[in-house]
Amino acid sequence: MSENRSITATDCSLSPYSEMLPYPNLVVCGAPRSGSSSLIYSLQEHPDLSFMVAGDLDRAEGREYGHPLINPFATCRREQHLELQKEVGERARKRFKMVGLALRYALYMPHIAFNLVETIHNPKIVFILRNPVNRAYSSYTHPEPGERPRTFEETIKLSMEEMDAVRHYDQRNKWVELPADDHPSGMLERGAYYPHLIRYFRLFPRESIHVIKFEDFIADPNTELGRVLDFLDLAPFTFTRVNEPKGTSRNKASMLPATREYLQEYFREFNAKLFRLLDWPEDTWDNAT
Repeated sequence: MSENRSITATDCSLSPYSEMLPYPNLVVCGAPRSGSSSLIYSLQEHPDLSFMVAGDLDRAEGREYGHPLINPFATCRREQHLELQKEVGERARKRFKMVGLALRYALYMPHIAFNLVETIHNPKIVFILRNPVNRAYSSYTHPEPGERPRTFEETIKLSMEEMDAVRHYDQRNKWVELPADDHPSGMLERGAYYPHLIRYFRLFPRESIHVIKFEDFIADPNTELGRVLDFLDLAPFTFTRVNEPKGTSRNKASMLPATREYLQEYFREFNAKLFRLLDWPEDTWDNAT
């Protein structure tokens, strides 16, 4: 086997699971604070598209089942973990051409990508990405002002200190939990998109992946939603929910110019690789505020 060979969704022989699920056939993997909630809310208007929600994956006795692909051990106990998802998908496909799934943290947790490639037959995968500097600040300003224990600059400094500590050699044999988005280290780590996104490009065909710029979606949502429909091979549709954004920040104060300049430099290398991967202009996020 070639060292550079990519595993694709057609490599069913890699999995002990004998039947790849046809539904859900759409996965939305937006970065937190990047408009994925608004994107999904709008897409749900389309008559040929629906999303699985938490209630769909409850056991009959009322106990929450949760989505099996989030579990890192789903690939080991596939028949047990995916039976309910299969049942829900079978019901949904009688009514909808596309059945979507929103997987929180799918961009960042490697096992979710591998669970997807071994479980769902030829899924369409949509990402929405935001200027990482603004994404970090939105994460900071999302809670009420009284709920923030430190300034944004203090948070960034603590974030750097924590990431340096994790990188120290004596931490390398320890499992590091994925930090919450409002955790200092998570605030920056979630904006380094390239190392996470490239994993999907190695696992799935390029034509199965669609990436939206958050800034384009905010500026002209119906145009971007139309491109998503083209990607999904769904009929054109005029969306009316685009003026009802979800999850907006509660504080519109501006970031200090020196802080913005510092973070732009921090993300520069990650952004450059991302832009080459997606064939985006080098100055894509230079002027985003």
